[in-house]
Amino acid sequence: MSWLNDAPTVNEVKAHILKICAGSNFVGHSVRCDLKALGLAVPYVDTTYFEDMQEKRKEQPSLRVLADKYLNAKIQ
Repeated sequence: MSWLNDAPTVNEVKAHILKICAGSNFVGHSVRCDLKALGLAVPYVDTTYFEDMQEKRKEQPSLRVLADKYLNAKIQ
């Protein structure tokens, strides 16, 4: 596939993630499986397991709901 000719290798992606995560936590939405598939063990916060302390209930909100509620940002 020609559109993948310049794509980084899996090892390049792994090295990049490890570099940007050095000394910090990786934050993402539903990232547990992605990190597992890459074979990476880095500290992470997965917003899929977000607990809304204001509403005193646990939920699995979508990234769209989180962005709207907490960042005042709209995801199309």
